[in-house]
Amino acid sequence: MKSIRNLNVARGQQGFTLIELVMVIVILGILAAVAVPKFTDLSTDAEAAALSSIEGSIKSAATICLAKTPAGEACDNATIVGFVTTSGKYTVAASSTACDIDIKDGTTVKKTVTVDGGLCGTNNTKTP
Repeated sequence: MKSIRNLNVARGQQGFTLIELVMVIVILGILAAVAVPKFTDLSTDAEAAALSSIEGSIKSAATICLAKTPAGEACDNATIVGFVTTSGKYTVAASSTACDIDIKDGTTVKKTVTVDGGLCGTNNTKTP
């Protein structure tokens, strides 16, 4: 007659214990709780970088507009916006204020860029 001990050795161990499964689930939960906030911060940083990039494009476009405009002629916001090309979710539009250009996400203004360097208001005429 075989003893119970011999039967367990003959069958071998099959599967995982409940404690082992619970420990794996707890470890995965801890890893997820640490990783998710880091990915959220990355999306915020990416949005800020995209807005900063478009702001640089607008300022470069203002400089190009001033350089291409003949002496005595105005370089307005609409002309500057014509020099800026964006792709993705953001668009660029002339603001109602003479010195400002808006970066929009759909209809929401995400950032307003003030164009300076002699292009603002009544000073946007190139002197001969």
